[in-house]
Amino acid sequence: SLVGSEMCIRDSVMASLGRAQVEKLLAEQVAEGKPEELEIVCRFCGNRYRYSRAELEKLPFSKA
Repeated sequence: SLVGSEMCIRDSVMASLGRAQVEKLLAEQVAEGKPEELEIVCRFCGNRYRYSRAELEKLPFSKA
C-alpha cells in the first residue's frame, strides 16, 4: 500500500502551479486543437486526472 509521500500527488501538483502557467498550458492545448483541459498522470499510482477549465478555476493556485 502507498503511504506518505508515495500517495497520489494530483492535488499538490495542481496546487503548485501558478495561474499564469495553467493559462499557458490551456492555450497550448487549444492551439493544438485539443480540448481546453489539463491531464495529470500520477507517477505513483498511474491514474490519469483531467481538469476542465471550470475545475481549474476553482483550485487554489500558488502565487507563482
